[in-house]
Amino acid sequence: MDLAKQRTRFDGQSFAQLLGIEFVDAKPGFAQLRMPVQQKHLSAAETVHGGILATVADASCAQALWPMLEDNESFASIELKINYLSPARLHDVLIGDGRIIQRGGRIAVGDMEIREERSKRVILKGLHTFMISKR
Repeated sequence: MDLAKQRTRFDGQSFAQLLGIEFVDAKPGFAQLRMPVQQKHLSAAETVHGGILATVADASCAQALWPMLEDNESFASIELKINYLSPARLHDVLIGDGRIIQRGGRIAVGDMEIREERSKRVILKGLHTFMISKR
């Protein structure tokens, strides 16, 4: 999938739009997303809700896998393992990097990281496993 097509596909996802997740870059095996933290992302503790961080991480890894698929292939997440390392707060700008570290015939494994854009502070590290199937 070429970059323009992938960007259009990502930008059309209503859930990503709802959260304000922006497509930055992608190539086979790597993708980067960006999300400026807004009030709506905060939990009662006034830090970014873990589910939102997981969504950014998940999406970054999925976007890294898309360009590695054949036209007749699709994928589904089968496992996410996340370590939350530092809280993200209002007005932080989050950068989510996804890297595919192994792509087999039926299983792919990716590495996820979210960091704060200005300080480079690591917010989240994770591992993502996908099942690849024929459509």
